[in-house]
Amino acid sequence: MKSTDSICSIASMRVVGSITLLIFVSIVNNLKALSGDYELIRLTFFPGFYPTLCQTSDSLLLSNTSEKEEVIQNTEQNFYNRIYFVGIPDDLVLNCGDPLPDWPVVVATDNITEFEVIPRERVEFSPCGGKIINRNWSVTDPGGKQISREQNIAFTDNTAPFIEIRKDTIVASGSEIPLPYYEAGDYGCSTFVVDITQDEYILDDKMTSILRTYVVTDGCGNRTTKIQQIQIREEETETPRKSKSVSVLEYRKIKIE
Repeated sequence: MKSTDSICSIASMRVVGSITLLIFVSIVNNLKALSGDYELIRLTFFPGFYPTLCQTSDSLLLSNTSEKEEVIQNTEQNFYNRIYFVGIPDDLVLNCGDPLPDWPVVVATDNITEFEVIPRERVEFSPCGGKIINRNWSVTDPGGKQISREQNIAFTDNTAPFIEIRKDTIVASGSEIPLPYYEAGDYGCSTFVVDITQDEYILDDKMTSILRTYVVTDGCGNRTTKIQQIQIREEETETPRKSKSVSVLEYRKIKIE
């Protein structure tokens, strides 16, 4: 603020000089009027100019100071953001059952200071592979801002799930149709769902066929399909046959001469 005080002092000195000049000109004009000389000296004075100049200088200086502080603050912020990490591994996809890799050694530095790195791990559910593991490394810069990097480890499998169903069967018309039944599982580590659909076909007056389709699909898109056929048949009624009962067996002997 020293430059502002100097400007204000100079402005005040100019105001005092202008007032002195005004008094001198007023005296000279009065003497001319008494001697009959009416050609007066005119002087225009703006007393508010120098205080305005002083206030304007203060505003300019304050503005420049604020801009300098903002530049310094931005420079410090950019300086904090220059922290970089060494040793962060790339994202990884493992086959189901593969072991997890060991934690790597991660270093965070700004080329001047080596910062303390805090590792964390978070596990999320995934229908394909069962889970996704998120590994995170974070540091706190001198300004209190947290900076972090992460690695995602996912799992997958290429093995289709299995399903076992009942064998094909034949039922008589009017009998109860067997309910759907299955046993399913996954050889890998993914979750699975089973969809069952049923279509009915009338073959003739005495036979109807039901096709029951079982589809098991895991979270990675692997699929197994099996079909069960159920036939519904009309019972055939047998026509009674007439039979002759022989109570006495007749035997004839023929003599040939």
